[in-house]
Amino acid sequence: MPLVVVRSSKSELREEEATKRGYTGVLEAATSTDISKFPDANLAEALQLLPGSALARDQGEGRTLSVRGIGPELSIVEINGIEAQALTDGPNFSSYRGRGFDFNVFPSEIFAQISTAKTTRASQPEGSLGASVFLTTPKALEQTMLPDQFSVTRTYNDLSNRAGSRYTASATRVDKDKRFGWTISASYNRVTFEIQGVNSGNWNTGASDGGFCRPTLHQGGLCDVAPSEYVQALAAYTLLESPGVVSPQFYRFTSISGQATRRGLATGFQWRPSDATLLTADVLVSELRTQRTAHYLFPVGFSRGTAQGGKPEILARDVKVDGDGSVIYGLFDNVDVRSEVIFDDYKTRFEQVSLQLSHAFGPKLRFKGALGFARSNFLNQNEVSFHLDRYNVDNFVFDTRSTGSNNPSFDFAFDAKDPAQWYFGPRQLQPGGTGLVGPEIRYRPNFVDNAFDVVKGQFIYPVSAGVQFVTGLQWKRYGFRSVVLRFAEGDVDFPSPSQNLSALGEVFCGLSRFKKSDQTPVCWFAPVPAAFAKEYNIYGNTGRTAVSPEASLARGFNQSVTETDLAGFVELKLDGMWGAFPFRADAGLRVVETHQTSEFYNEARAGTSSSPRLETVSRKYVDTLPAFNFAMELSPTRVIRVGLARVMARPPLTSISAATALNIGGASRQIITGNPFIQPIRGQTADLTAEWYPNRTFHFSLGLFYKHISSYIQNYAYVGAYSRTGLSDALLDKTGAAPSDDFLISEVINTKGGAVRGLELNLRWRAQNLPRPFSGLGLDLNYTQIHSRIEYFLDDQGQRRRVHFDLLNLSPRALRATAHYRVANVDAQVTGVYRSAYLTNVPGARISDAAGVDGALYLSAAVGYRIAPNLQLRLEGLNLTDEPSRTWEGLEARRLVDIQWSGRTVSLGFSYTF
Repeated sequence: MPLVVVRSSKSELREEEATKRGYTGVLEAATSTDISKFPDANLAEALQLLPGSALARDQGEGRTLSVRGIGPELSIVEINGIEAQALTDGPNFSSYRGRGFDFNVFPSEIFAQISTAKTTRASQPEGSLGASVFLTTPKALEQTMLPDQFSVTRTYNDLSNRAGSRYTASATRVDKDKRFGWTISASYNRVTFEIQGVNSGNWNTGASDGGFCRPTLHQGGLCDVAPSEYVQALAAYTLLESPGVVSPQFYRFTSISGQATRRGLATGFQWRPSDATLLTADVLVSELRTQRTAHYLFPVGFSRGTAQGGKPEILARDVKVDGDGSVIYGLFDNVDVRSEVIFDDYKTRFEQVSLQLSHAFGPKLRFKGALGFARSNFLNQNEVSFHLDRYNVDNFVFDTRSTGSNNPSFDFAFDAKDPAQWYFGPRQLQPGGTGLVGPEIRYRPNFVDNAFDVVKGQFIYPVSAGVQFVTGLQWKRYGFRSVVLRFAEGDVDFPSPSQNLSALGEVFCGLSRFKKSDQTPVCWFAPVPAAFAKEYNIYGNTGRTAVSPEASLARGFNQSVTETDLAGFVELKLDGMWGAFPFRADAGLRVVETHQTSEFYNEARAGTSSSPRLETVSRKYVDTLPAFNFAMELSPTRVIRVGLARVMARPPLTSISAATALNIGGASRQIITGNPFIQPIRGQTADLTAEWYPNRTFHFSLGLFYKHISSYIQNYAYVGAYSRTGLSDALLDKTGAAPSDDFLISEVINTKGGAVRGLELNLRWRAQNLPRPFSGLGLDLNYTQIHSRIEYFLDDQGQRRRVHFDLLNLSPRALRATAHYRVANVDAQVTGVYRSAYLTNVPGARISDAAGVDGALYLSAAVGYRIAPNLQLRLEGLNLTDEPSRTWEGLEARRLVDIQWSGRTVSLGFSYTF
């Protein structure tokens, strides 16, 4: 539960007005008191209170942030004046290796202020296309003295049917002379979660991966059918092989459960030895640890190629297709089925130390400087999955005709709860089969480190009344390092266990939220991770289970990037009168030189005797970034703002690490190649904002913004046989894949970008002069509408075809509305946050033009009741409608990739002020 301080609604608006009106550009800000009144699970959800912000969610919580459509890769984050990055694992069991910031690593209670700058200045760090996030921990000498506080909360999730807990505390001390002070804020939060959903494994054409088996008569092979069924089977085969018809690679229900523990500590010291000097030291530590287990039962054979005895062995006996060409029903023989369990235990630890100095050398010249470091260390020492297989199952059925793709029906045609029906051991060739096939053990320890070291300073000199000259330098070193380990001998061909499978597994039951047909199994036999780990000495790192960073499936993900940046700027600030109108302005120029060094493995090429080798590539580039901001008060109640800037964002880390990474797992077979010389993303921005403050209880603003992206970066991808890549066949050793298999082959390219146009409306109102009980009413409303047109390329039979779609991670419409009621001892609000569908990749996986996320509306509510002057009871609810998160492939068809429900969360607790 957030810490709560009593403050009137009108004082909130006065503080907001002072913050916004005192900033020359466009800024949104909220204090810890504002945050405390809204229910949130972490810092990400607190940030969505700021107008123009939209969240991407993971495991039922907010994770990353977009501001006015600018996604996490194109934004920067500063904490206490030092640029930082934090990352953690994602919903698909893979750590994030980009420049984005995972805000869910932090609790919201340890921050005193959060803000987003939607325009840029020359004195502001580069690296954003106009969306910068600034986070500040408490400062003893620079904020209103807050009382010491403590809170205890219990949480309950209706899907996991389990409880969690949350504890927060803060204290501030300032000496009587107000020369020295310190603050400390701490938070501990443990939540349990369960995620249930449906996954399609993506979609593919019938002819891919060797195609389906053509039905035969009287041949004695796998694909023989009875004469009475031949015509229907041949029609099904022909339909599947038709252009435009696609089928799921493996439909399955998903069940993920676990717990997450979030700890945060912020402490700060301020010392003012004289009126001219202020020294600030801050320490911030936060840690997020997650333990989760996932269970799956699915027809893995649809995603396997010829060499794995998969799709070419499957006989389609009957198939139905919808108007978009998607298979919605199928009856199949010779289907391989898999029971899979994934367990991982990972954590992210973030640490930052910063020192800030402000000193006046005399009546005019002032200096402001900062130095510090930030470290984000992601450790997943224990990501492991275990498989059990059953081969060539007949009469397998999946059906979405009546229930839709979000709730398919399955008939696996065998007793999935019986351990005797399952197999674990070396690969086998089934009678009449096309290739060896076998279950796997995948052990994937992976680690990602991000580090910032920053030194910066600036001098401020008042040239004359209302005119200031500012100049400064910033040195920054950023380091990224990714380490991945895999079994040196591969994931397949483990020996048969020394004991019966019944001793290594258990019957799992789940999927309680779904209405399922009688044939759809809700219980099945599944591996027990601890038992399998003990049987095969998985963590022994010796013999068969020895791990190596040079295994073919690990090598490409072992990479590093170091950037050393030196920036200098000059800025002129004006504050005066233009005729009868007060105005403020800043105009400046920032020049930054970036030295980039990438280290990666260069894979061997076919037809050569070379072996993979570690290479280092370096380059440097310079950006000149002018910026101009202007604010004028047309009247005491009306303000107009203009912002113009040239901006840049450095390339995504996976783009410049330049590794040729091989990724094989489940339905995924990918070859990913970077380019250390890819050009940064560059553009120009323009903002025009009008603000109206008719009284202390009403604020309204309208903002228009335009961004021209002149250089953009795209992951260009196409499907082709591995043999076409020119890579050595030896790279596939011990992976189970063959050179004839289809792979999704991707590379990074620059495009010409395009335009982003939008408008933003903000309204804040508090009731005035209304009779009780209506005097406590209030409304916050923010609406953003954006149109973008960005250049991308799609593969068209080996040729690049130019298309124009939305900017990635940009929702064309976003809305947040909060209704308040605050009177006497009651403080209540209901909030709705809507984000329309947005794109995540162009192209999508394999056969689609794009991939994206459906729009969603999240509702939350909170009610606080002050029992005594220093004691408040609070009830909160998050995701009250159990809104799912749904991803899809294909702009028109929007075929299901994954949908997840995480349940509703209710919390009850108290806060006490000392």
